[in-house]
Amino acid sequence: MPSESGLKQKQKSKSRSPWLWVPSLYYAEGIPYIVVMTVSVIFYKRMGISNSEIALYTSWLYLPWVIKPLWSPFVDIFKMRIWALVRNIFSLLFGPSERVTEYRFVNKNLESGTRRVLDVGGANSNLAISLSKKGLLVDVIDVREYPYKHKNLGVVKGDLIEHVFDNKYDDVILVSTIEHIGLCVYGA
Repeated sequence: MPSESGLKQKQKSKSRSPWLWVPSLYYAEGIPYIVVMTVSVIFYKRMGISNSEIALYTSWLYLPWVIKPLWSPFVDIFKMRIWALVRNIFSLLFGPSERVTEYRFVNKNLESGTRRVLDVGGANSNLAISLSKKGLLVDVIDVREYPYKHKNLGVVKGDLIEHVFDNKYDDVILVSTIEHIGLCVYGA
């Protein structure tokens, strides 16, 4: 029979850090960009556009991903809804961000019904309210206030890491959230 310390060592060797999957999350966020770039190159080539013009046009498609690190700290620090408006205007002028794809994916893959969904970090998003209107039972957890109300919507103002949940959830969504957890800028 193995000793207690031997069992603890065996358990430690089997347990992995939950942060190991974060790089795969960033890889997955890049997949829409790869698809858009590939399709646009094929599209432009079939239109007879030169390679130099294709390079110019497709490089502009990458702009939202390039400048995200420049403007996201301001969103984190100032916590103002005006940044959501700026983001929407930017998307209209220069093309959509990855969130358009993420929202579409979530809406398509979460069927309406009596499923219970947890939206982590959704205070500046209308995704939870749109899912609530589909008939899903949605709880939003965020350290910030959530502005919308609906009969199928519950709001938990608190920290995901410290909160003890009473409900069990069929689905958990974290749209552009995981990289902000634990930074202490939203609730500080």
